[in-house]
Amino acid sequence: MTTETGIRTYGLLIDGQFVPAASGETFPTYNPATNEVIGYVARANREDVDRAVRAARRAFDEGPWGHMTPNERARRLRRVAEILRERVDELARLETLNCGKIIVESRMDILAAANCFDYYANLTGQIWGETIPMNGPLLDYTVREPYGVCGQIIPWNFPILMAAWKLAPALAAGNTVVLKPASYTPITALVLGQTCLEAGIPEGVVNVVTGPGSEVGAAICEHPLVDKIAFTGETETGREILRLSAGTIKKVSLELGGKSPNIVFPDADLEEAVNGSLFAIFTNVGQRCTARTRLLLHESIHDQFMDLFLHKASALRIGDPLDERTQLGPLVSRRQCERVLSYVERAKAEGAALRLGGKRPDGAPARELRRADDFRRGAAPDDDRPRGSLRSGARRHSVPHRGRGGRDRQCDDLRARCHDLDERHQAGASPGGADQGRQHQHQLSRRQSTGGPLRRLQAERYRAGTVAARARPLHAGQECRRGVE
Repeated sequence: MTTETGIRTYGLLIDGQFVPAASGETFPTYNPATNEVIGYVARANREDVDRAVRAARRAFDEGPWGHMTPNERARRLRRVAEILRERVDELARLETLNCGKIIVESRMDILAAANCFDYYANLTGQIWGETIPMNGPLLDYTVREPYGVCGQIIPWNFPILMAAWKLAPALAAGNTVVLKPASYTPITALVLGQTCLEAGIPEGVVNVVTGPGSEVGAAICEHPLVDKIAFTGETETGREILRLSAGTIKKVSLELGGKSPNIVFPDADLEEAVNGSLFAIFTNVGQRCTARTRLLLHESIHDQFMDLFLHKASALRIGDPLDERTQLGPLVSRRQCERVLSYVERAKAEGAALRLGGKRPDGAPARELRRADDFRRGAAPDDDRPRGSLRSGARRHSVPHRGRGGRDRQCDDLRARCHDLDERHQAGASPGGADQGRQHQHQLSRRQSTGGPLRRLQAERYRAGTVAARARPLHAGQECRRGVE
């Protein structure tokens, strides 16, 4: 539906139809670059969540989706991927308008979402159990089967890509879904739901409900007909989701906050190490859990590295995210802008030296912050406040280290975790595990390399997604049942 002013109103996707909220309420969604309303979205409540969950339950218990052959499901998932590629320019523009991501990154995200659906389409025929030898006349076997109804809650920093990462594995395994996108960025998730219908995925299999997490997200987590919850977002919210899901003993998977470093040793190629560090923090304006917002620099190269880093950071092009030449666009919201500014002010109050940025650029709208970079020298790595947050915007601080045997043992610990990286590696990011919601990624820079800078940057951009995807085929969408006859 489109209003007289040309602004579209988006309904809830429930049981294959776009419908208004039971209350009739809507809320505005904005273009972060201009602060203009670009759409109105239905504001769901618990009644709407119940309708969506029951539609998903019927589709799972009575519908054809769970009973389709793997090849039939795969064909439909591949069709989703095809439609995304056919509409890449249109969808990229819509993504940029709703979340402020620069158009180049939005286009890459649409294509990555298509690749995700293709990837899981290929896995539908690779799900099998095991037969286990037993003593005596017994048959012991495992069967992998879909959970049922999956409630999925996603953040605002990668709207359509995060939706794809949640939907594709669940659908490949035969589940049905109730998806709740972030209220800041709901539009492309709704469009992806429509795309699933166009690709032949049956009605009720994919449902999308929009509204505040405190009401809509909580209702999904507490609903007794939901079997599985998947959440990406802040650590504190993840803790609350665990609590809400405990009453019905749901399966829960959480992808929470990160605070990751780049480690640079004195034998690094500084030019490439700086380029990699710029990419690591300024991609998506730093609004991602894998953004490496800390620099652990060997003290012998600290000043030289920072001079080059600041020089290159100051040359980044700030502007309209729809302009192909723009390298930094706006943060997603006024709240996020104020949050980043508060971190800058806190750092200054604690004695940090502000070397670049730290304020809105001249002429920026009130809800916009294009770049806020604070660089700290000598602050302890464990003293950075925003660790519990999934993403906080483009900020960078540096810490000198002395390498092996130096005062900062954390550098040695982090280096040890980058397993299988030897002296010949120029750059590589290696997940070091998750501890209390903290994801560590470490990049070691070396003189020699096995690929060009662009290839490494592209690999880095997608590493978090592809690694997570390969770990999720069963855990995100299936459970293992063991039977004895």
